[in-house]
Amino acid sequence: MFNPIYAQAQAENIQELITSVGGLIATATGVLFALALLAFLWGLTIFIFNAGNEKKLEDAKRLMFWGIIVLFVTFSIWGIVQFLQTTFGVQDPNVPIERGVDDPSDIPGPGGPRPA
Repeated sequence: MFNPIYAQAQAENIQELITSVGGLIATATGVLFALALLAFLWGLTIFIFNAGNEKKLEDAKRLMFWGIIVLFVTFSIWGIVQFLQTTFGVQDPNVPIERGVDDPSDIPGPGGPRPA
């Protein structure tokens, strides 16, 4: 038996699930991005301070390479999540929704709001 109230509750639960998963992915992406940036900068530091040691230079190059790869992947994931949220109309609960002016006559002018 189909009851519209159950369908609405199910849709709200799916919306909450999508929002929760999106928030989790956004948090994980931010942490991963920070770690990748730290790895790249650490590799750069090793590269600069060990100019004569070929073994350390190779390790530093590898660390910088993988840092750049992870930065690219996390940035791409962030972009895909933003695209999907925009496409499906899912908003992050931490981002305020901007509301437009419903009636242009509500916009105050030089003498205040226009009379109705």
